[in-house]
Amino acid sequence: MRTAALLFAVAALFCAVDAASTGNMRRLSHDVLHFEPLSLGNAVMASHHSRSRRSAADTADATIPLEFEAYGRTFRVTLRPNTDMVKPSARVTIYSDAGTRVEPVDVSVAFKGSIQGHSSSAVYATVVESGDVVATMRDEDGEMYYIEPSHRHLREAHEFDHVIYRLSDVDLSAVDSDAESKAMSDLEDIMIRQGQTTRAQLDQAKTSRLRTFHEAAGIRRSNMRRSIGPAKYCNLHMVADFKFYEQYMGSPASQAPIMTKMMDLFNSEQAIYTDPDNVLIDPEVVNFYGFQIEHFSVFETATGVFAGAPSNEAVADYLNRFAGMDFSDVCLGTLFTHRDWSGTLGLAYVAYPTLTGTPGGICQARSGGKSTNAGLVTTLNFGSVVSAAVSQVTLAHEHGHNLGSPHDTSAACTPGGSNGNYIMYYAASDGSKVNNRKFSSCTKASVGAVLNDKGATCFEVASSGCGNRIVDPNEECDCGSTDVTSCHDYDPCCNTDCTLRTSAGATCSPFKTPCCDANTCSNPGNTAVVCNATTDGCQTPGHCDSAYPNSCHPREDEDDDVLCLCDGNGANCNGMCQSGACTKSRCEEFPAGYNGTECTSATEQCKIFCWNLSGTACIEFEIEVFRDTSYTCVFTDDGESSAGYCDGAGACKESNHDASLKNALSKALNNIKDWIVNNWYVVMAIVIAIVFLVVMARWYFSRKDRASANNDMPMKERSGSDAQASRKREARQNIKRMFPAVENEVLESALRNVGYDVQAAAAQLRQMGYQ
Repeated sequence: MRTAALLFAVAALFCAVDAASTGNMRRLSHDVLHFEPLSLGNAVMASHHSRSRRSAADTADATIPLEFEAYGRTFRVTLRPNTDMVKPSARVTIYSDAGTRVEPVDVSVAFKGSIQGHSSSAVYATVVESGDVVATMRDEDGEMYYIEPSHRHLREAHEFDHVIYRLSDVDLSAVDSDAESKAMSDLEDIMIRQGQTTRAQLDQAKTSRLRTFHEAAGIRRSNMRRSIGPAKYCNLHMVADFKFYEQYMGSPASQAPIMTKMMDLFNSEQAIYTDPDNVLIDPEVVNFYGFQIEHFSVFETATGVFAGAPSNEAVADYLNRFAGMDFSDVCLGTLFTHRDWSGTLGLAYVAYPTLTGTPGGICQARSGGKSTNAGLVTTLNFGSVVSAAVSQVTLAHEHGHNLGSPHDTSAACTPGGSNGNYIMYYAASDGSKVNNRKFSSCTKASVGAVLNDKGATCFEVASSGCGNRIVDPNEECDCGSTDVTSCHDYDPCCNTDCTLRTSAGATCSPFKTPCCDANTCSNPGNTAVVCNATTDGCQTPGHCDSAYPNSCHPREDEDDDVLCLCDGNGANCNGMCQSGACTKSRCEEFPAGYNGTECTSATEQCKIFCWNLSGTACIEFEIEVFRDTSYTCVFTDDGESSAGYCDGAGACKESNHDASLKNALSKALNNIKDWIVNNWYVVMAIVIAIVFLVVMARWYFSRKDRASANNDMPMKERSGSDAQASRKREARQNIKRMFPAVENEVLESALRNVGYDVQAAAAQLRQMGYQ
């Protein structure tokens, strides 16, 4: 009992501390820990009425200005129609029991923009006539903000119509990435059973993934383009199944809210993929500009591939079912559903370079009646609708798999600590750390290999021309708008016709060259600023030069046989420069006995080796060179092999999922340690309070023990004492009846002298003269 009371007191203390630390927090849902209220409806409705009075020709130039206060700052946002999210030719195919019909897509609800005064920011939104706004904003520091209608989350009466919250206020721990990893393993088993691949092919593909990239991006770089080509998109076929339709169809049922919801999810993801920190491949190789929607499909009922789908079908089986749709004409198929897989919010086929022979991911050809260029996302988890932030991270994560990224496992790409882990980390995070919204170098290397291999032929060229914020080679700038104010907000040096504002003295644009000062629109010629960096060390870096006001001083070739730069992904470590490119192997500089080609040793995969002259033996490099930590290898222990990574010192370390689970406790302890360090004052307060409670509890129980000491006697002893007291009480009462006038002191003395014998006491009192 005493222990229970003490534990209750400690629990109460923790609740009090938690309440004190979150006293100003407004919880929105199970995963959004804090939000702030917004009222946007009136401003949005006014803008809609203004737009409705415009002619059709003016609609494309219409903007929606928004200004609101949140998180201690003023946001001024200008939204304009998002004309490049959906292809102009896009249509929606609707499937029902009555048949199939095709309808046009209304993209007038889609907008994009930026936070005024912050050119590196981005805003993606959908705005409907009712005044509902769903938006994702990325500010100048990379923080994500989400705006949603308040009625999505709050049922009780309230005076505002929207809510805003940050990614750093979102708890992603309900996302069970361990469950996703198991589902990915189940999906691989399904592919093997269906004859789409073999276990040996999968294992080989996993261990050779980065090696393929090194060969493509390293010593064979001379075959790649040296100038940035046209922007290219991965075109999507987005599908809503009947469960998604039932959840979001509205009342009365309509296609409009379904289409808007899918655009919301896609819009939110774009804020991650368009982040300058998340460039997945060198634009000189493939100018990957993200995703573009080519087609929509909506299933009003369980028809087509979804016919007969059990309500409890496992996520891997459901994705395999979805892969029965034909996505041969697109880069990728993405399914949105509203099924509950208790922690698994998404699943996707992982892409590999073509030469591995493993099907899946972007641009994969249909085989065996299956399109494995597919993935899915659900908006339901443990019985609750997930927030826009969770859906954003989930969709970005699954598309990351589709693009070729496995889970981050190597030490270099799982730093943890105050900056946290990256989007493709195998386990979920709380979303509050800067790396939680970024891709790691491992992801970029893996995706780069796939994009270089598949993207060149599969991706579609984005429509070029003035007004898309892409500065084409023949353009001086591109502010992305025909509205002068919006244009100058984005690029103060640019005219709406994509020419420089020479009338205002502009000689350059900061979006054309990093040498340009956005405040003066001029190039000061700071030669210390590198504007065209070398990737392999075989050319001098291009630097700023006022003689090239809106460009960069050209790069110049380094001398032949200069050692290439060994980059962070292990590429070029065995290369030498030749005609300005890393095309020559260091193996070629050794005497007879080497045939000049790099190879990988089966036993020491993390060191550089060369083939012998006959090509029959892999011989260690004369100068010991280690591969970087991003390089994969095959880890062997007691005859069992698994995926591994190089530790940077020549050794191969285990990095498979089981090893990650073994390290989970260590990572958890590190997280606890980080929290204690960052919140030491809370810990100190808790310790002091616990000590105080323990002291007070001991004092209280000690007092209570002393007070109840008599009650702790044995039962027999207690029973005898009670009987004796009763006999004395009866003796007093009898003597008092016999001698009413006797004083109490005399009565008690007489009884005590004769051992409370009533007759003897009465005789004694008579002798004393009492009657």
